Amino acid sequence: MASARNRWIARRWLDFCSKREAMRLRIIAIGLLGAVVGVAHGAHEPATLADYMRFSGPSPNERFSYGGSAYQFVELFQPRGRGPFPVVVLIHGGCFKNEYQGMPQMRGIAAALSSQGIAVWSIEYRGLDEPGGGYPGTFQDVNAALDMLAAQAERRHFDIDRMIAVGHSAGAYLALWIAGRSLIPASSPLHDTRSIQVRNVVAFGRPR
Repeated sequence: MASARNRWIARRWLDFCSKREAMRLRIIAIGLLGAVVGVAHGAHEPATLADYMRFSGPSPNERFSYGGSAYQFVELFQPRGRGPFPVVVLIHGGCFKNEYQGMPQMRGIAAALSSQGIAVWSIEYRGLDEPGGGYPGTFQDVNAALDMLAAQAERRHFDIDRMIAVGHSAGAYLALWIAGRSLIPASSPLHDTRSIQVRNVVAFGRPR
């Protein structure tokens, strides 16, 4: 009886710690994104599309291709140290179109998160204006990028039990989608039993 109770207490404690860590990652992501966007815009004037297109940040530590398209790759921002590192899966916006970039504009927050000891897995994907983009290709790209994350986790000292997805605009939709992938029926072309689970999401700029 005592042993069963101890196991119950241990499970509740681990669940509490997991939720607390997820909240910590959310707070860091929200705070850093606000700071990076504020620095990028400078003044309090609304940013124009030209301002957005000029915005970029530090280069990633590594880049991985998960497909044959020029838009099927991931940028890794690896923290210093031995880890294990919590992980932010970062998904850019841009109206689901590659013409509006999105990847360079997220490098500032990616580097800022990395400086806080968080590994950042920033996903590029095919948009509606690229062959194979849209449904189901865009979503399959995100699945493939997450499969690659799982394959790299041990070597890169990622702690995938401490992971959240952070998405902006179109990327916010994709971040929310990956959190609900377990509900996709087996008959769907997006069904993927191999993909790692993402339970926590920060969604910025999601159109209402």
